[in-house]
Amino acid sequence: MRRLWSLRRMGAGMILVGSSACIDNTITQQPIREIAVVTGDFDHMSEGLDRMLIGYSEYEGFICCASYDSTVDPDANALKTESLFAGTSGEGGRELFIYDAVFLNSGTRGWGAYEYNGVQEDNHLLNDPEVLTNVEEFVSQGNTLVLTDWTYDLVEAIWPDTLEFYGDDSVVDEAQVGLLGTVEANVADSVLASNLDQDKVNIAYNFSNWAVIESVSEDVEVHLTGDINYRISASEGTGQLTDVPLLVSFEKGGGQVIFASFHWAAQTAELGETLMTEIIGGLQPGVKGGSL
Repeated sequence: MRRLWSLRRMGAGMILVGSSACIDNTITQQPIREIAVVTGDFDHMSEGLDRMLIGYSEYEGFICCASYDSTVDPDANALKTESLFAGTSGEGGRELFIYDAVFLNSGTRGWGAYEYNGVQEDNHLLNDPEVLTNVEEFVSQGNTLVLTDWTYDLVEAIWPDTLEFYGDDSVVDEAQVGLLGTVEANVADSVLASNLDQDKVNIAYNFSNWAVIESVSEDVEVHLTGDINYRISASEGTGQLTDVPLLVSFEKGGGQVIFASFHWAAQTAELGETLMTEIIGGLQPGVKGGSL
């Protein structure tokens, strides 16, 4: 099992989930009313939710790295990632089940402290069996989980046969090889293409070392694909992979999992919001939720 997120990446100027019956747009989605957003250093899905006036409860999940933001005060937010995911049935600690959907941003740490250039453990989510059990049960009960980029390890840990990521699964962070830049993506979903009024969109990758999907199982719906540049090794340089899945979704036990290899916050507002409302079944713009 690999670490959930490591602490190094490269960006411009830096080194460094509600009920869902089906995603084919033919079955009415149950509305998502209560949302938890776990913050992260690299993606900020709350920006799109804010623009659409969708309420949520925010959990502090920052890691520590060279993109440290001195304006962030993690102690100002009483809601912590560990209180959301940890706890067993009957102990009153399964806070996760208050929500219909959880949005897990790329760059979310485990339970470690937020400190500049600190190197604390960041794989607590993967190493805690209760967390894996809770997340799997959360989805199986008909709820929605939305993940981006470096959070891919959680998908591999819980649903290992669903998405096949680049490289050797036994090697830590092996899939984090995508290069910074813009990918011209093909819209593989005909309904989505109709709502976007185009069958190609530009997807911005604002950091290098993003997680690359190689293939998906038959029960996964692929919404965007594209030809991508990636890092092979220091000695072999870079290469290109064609028709790579970039945005996917799948159902497990009545719930929905959405994974994006890109950061939602890096996309244009119009594109990001359209993708969110079309792919994440049950989102309700204008609904101010938030349980805590």
